[in-house]
Amino acid sequence: MKIRRILSNSLIDYPNKIASVIFLGGCNFDCNFCFVPELLKDEGDDISKETVLKFLENRKAFIDAVVITGGEPTINADLPEFIYRIKSLGFDVRLYTNGSNPKMLRELISEKMIDSIAVDIKGKLDGDDYERIAKNDCATLVKESIYLISQSDIEKEFRVVMIPGRTEDDIKEIEKYTGPVRRMKYLKGV
Repeated sequence: MKIRRILSNSLIDYPNKIASVIFLGGCNFDCNFCFVPELLKDEGDDISKETVLKFLENRKAFIDAVVITGGEPTINADLPEFIYRIKSLGFDVRLYTNGSNPKMLRELISEKMIDSIAVDIKGKLDGDDYERIAKNDCATLVKESIYLISQSDIEKEFRVVMIPGRTEDDIKEIEKYTGPVRRMKYLKGV
């Protein structure tokens, strides 16, 4: 696991909670509108898990929760163990994911290791949008994750970046699987 960055306090990443945000490096997608492309490169120093856990333990009086984001966190086989250690400190955990690893999500949900999840939907779930936009033909896996998450009782949010060319008809197609989505602003030049 490549831990690249820690944000001490966030009031916007976990609804109704003050959270620290942990950014993991690496992703199995290659979207040209990525918000954090610097996390995808295999460059820079990693922060050790022990350093992060000590940091979080020292923040207990100031935060309620931890958000784990990336890149894509679920490409890390040791993510469940890391989350377990965070939960053992008493924090709620929110996971940001692209939804491409339903097997890991099933484990995290069934073991009650995450309290909240936000899934970034990259394109329409039928056709070739995922292969074209994310350079990964995994729409079937994302659909499986959406179904799994929708059937769970954890707090959930499905989000879509409004990239140039995305239409309201595209959103309606996506919402057939997700229900209402949050439209996220496209940050030009990112």
